[in-house]
This record gives sequence, structure tokens and C-alpha cells, in this order.
Amino acid sequence: MKAKKVLNELWDYILMSVGTLIFVMAWTSFLIPNNLASGGLTGLTTILEYATNGKIPMDFTYALLNVVLLVAGFLFLGKAFGFKTIYVIALSSFLFWLLPKYFPNLEVVDPNLDKIMIVLIGGAMESVGIGMILLRGGSTGGTDIVAMILKKYTTMEIGAAIFAVDLLIAASAFI
Repeated sequence: MKAKKVLNELWDYILMSVGTLIFVMAWTSFLIPNNLASGGLTGLTTILEYATNGKIPMDFTYALLNVVLLVAGFLFLGKAFGFKTIYVIALSSFLFWLLPKYFPNLEVVDPNLDKIMIVLIGGAMESVGIGMILLRGGSTGGTDIVAMILKKYTTMEIGAAIFAVDLLIAASAFI
């Protein structure tokens, strides 16, 4: 019975790792090279990188802000955050650094490819990756933590809180 539990846990981490790779590739292959951003913490850190002409790198601020949010989560929400979320945040921070630096050929920048197609492909990949992570009990951190804190201290539901925070971030991309 114990071996089965270990294998299930290992399978969780394998699928979360694949999901994290797909999530990060959506950003590093499609969205970031084409100067696109969406909501969430990833969108916010991408906007910061664009606004500073790369002086504040996305991989650094993604890791830093997730650490701050994890600490806030532990302080405001207790020990509800598992090791899986920390694992996904650490792996995605590493991949946000690794992929553009050592695998720049993965970037899809084609003037003949419609921006809407790039957004659709990037968004679909991001969704699949995050879905794989969530289905195995992990989280990408970021605005999920902000939403959980808002839910605890207000009457706002998690879905509405994530939507509000992500909408605010996505709207700031227009600036």
C-alpha cells in the first residue's frame, strides 16, 4: 500500500513538472517574444520587464514576488500551502530563466503569424499547463494567493477575486 502511495505522489510530480514546462513554454515561446501579456503574476512580471526595457528581468521578479506572496499566504492563511505549490513556483522560476537563455530557438516570432493565433496558442498552452498542475494538487502561486487572502477577509469569492486581480493586471498591459 505504501509503494502505491509513493508511486501516486511521484506521478503527481511528473505531471506537475510537465504542466509547468507547458505553462512556461507558453510564455517564453509565444507571449513574451511577441510582447504580449495577460493577467496573473506572470503577466505583471512580464509588464514590469517590458516597462523597464529588460532591466528588471521577469524570471527574477516572478520568483521574488512569489516568495513574498507565499510568506503572506503562510501569515494570513496558515499552513494551507503545500510543498507542491512551492515546487511548482521553484520549477517555473528556474524554467523562466533557463528556456530563454539556453533554448532561444523555441521562441515563435513570425511576422506572417497573426497575433491572435499567437495569443490563442499561448493561452491554450498556459491553460493546459495550469490545468495539469491544479489537477495534481499544485498551484502556480501568484494571484491565487491574493484571491485566497481576499476571500478570507472579504465576502468576495475566489473566482471573482482572481478575475478582478487578473483583469486589473491585464488592463495595465495597455498602459
